[in-house]
Amino acid sequence: MLRREETIVARATPAGSGAIAILRISGPNTQEGLKYLFGKQSLPESHKLRLRDIYVQGEIVDEALVAFYKGPASFTGEDMAELFLHGSDYIVTAIQETLILWGARLADAGEFTMRAYFNGKIDLAQAEAVADVIASQNAGSHALAMRQLKGGVSRKIDSLRSMLLEFAALIELELDFGEEDVEFANRHELKAMLRGLQVEVDSLLKSFKTGNAIKNGIPVAIVGKPNAGKSSLLNALLQDERAIVTAIAGTTRDTIEEVFHCEGIHYRLIDTAGIRDTEDVVEKIGVERAIKASQGAELVFLLYDAVDTPQEAVDALYHEIETHSDAEIWRIANKMDVPEAIAFGDDIRIAAAAGDAGPLLDKLISHSRHLLELGKDVTITHLRHVEVLQRVSQDIERVLSSLEAGLTGDLLAFDLRNAMTELGKITGVIDSEEILGTIFGKFCIGK
Repeated sequence: MLRREETIVARATPAGSGAIAILRISGPNTQEGLKYLFGKQSLPESHKLRLRDIYVQGEIVDEALVAFYKGPASFTGEDMAELFLHGSDYIVTAIQETLILWGARLADAGEFTMRAYFNGKIDLAQAEAVADVIASQNAGSHALAMRQLKGGVSRKIDSLRSMLLEFAALIELELDFGEEDVEFANRHELKAMLRGLQVEVDSLLKSFKTGNAIKNGIPVAIVGKPNAGKSSLLNALLQDERAIVTAIAGTTRDTIEEVFHCEGIHYRLIDTAGIRDTEDVVEKIGVERAIKASQGAELVFLLYDAVDTPQEAVDALYHEIETHSDAEIWRIANKMDVPEAIAFGDDIRIAAAAGDAGPLLDKLISHSRHLLELGKDVTITHLRHVEVLQRVSQDIERVLSSLEAGLTGDLLAFDLRNAMTELGKITGVIDSEEILGTIFGKFCIGK
């Protein structure tokens, strides 16, 4: 568990040589630790960058910029310092070991952020957003993480919890006057509030699909019959000869995965083997992997050769994929640069071998922008939050059922308290050591 009386130190930049390395210190004895490194030099004023010589065993080991933050006006909410050192592993290690010998200890994973949480600088949902900001790989995931860091999810959860709290307090009051048979909480208003709350919770649960797509990317399986042009499509989207393309059916025998970025969303493209009956052992494994890829994808590009594929064959493959996958399926007619090519209905029309995937790119751009627009609303991105909200939904359903059955206030109060407790787990109003350990244990040491 957190040992807040101790002063901690950790490197906040990746190991290895570079121009700059940052060493962080936080805790009640931060100023004394700096004095130990500075010798006779003065401490910097709070929130000011100052140049100081850094001493190790009486010798100057570096000349560095130093920032001191007087608590509670710091990231952790306690006295804190950052040393901007030359990026030598020797320098960083020497200074860190000196501070540990002096009396500091090496920070645990995520301990700086955990201290910020315990000192009321951020709540638990914001703490998770810190990790998401660090891990963000594209504009969409970064923007979503920043909105959560600024308290978007927290404000929504606090609002829902306040709605429950108001009625829970009235129900509890009724229990205090149980012998007098009074009713402070209007049952019709309570039902209306709970139904509205259930809608809000369901909306948050549904937002996880969008949030997960923005945060982690969208797996896209490119499937179709042999020689439909799947590898050519992969190459056309990536603008690179990533996959081998030949006129020989069955060239692709394994899945090939690449990331394609579009409008701040990344799509994990999976080029698969052509789906057909085959006696070739290796190709058969490839076909099985193609089917498995479509089952695990969120989006499927069903590609067909528009020159010689009848509509019933495309429809049959579409229904086969639809039967085994919950993915959204885009039908794509390829080889539309050939005069004999025929596309069906509103199917997307491309010529992958010629590098013309324009109509598909247009749809991907529209798809990405739509996701990002949805992500501007309060959006859930953590499975932990989903599990909590599912339990809240069940508690609300029990309260509604109890109201319909005319059950007593003590049973209503029990489920209302459970729902409030669960909601509190998202922001940390109600915490547990197990939850905290799971969350902060995933952080890097210097964060």
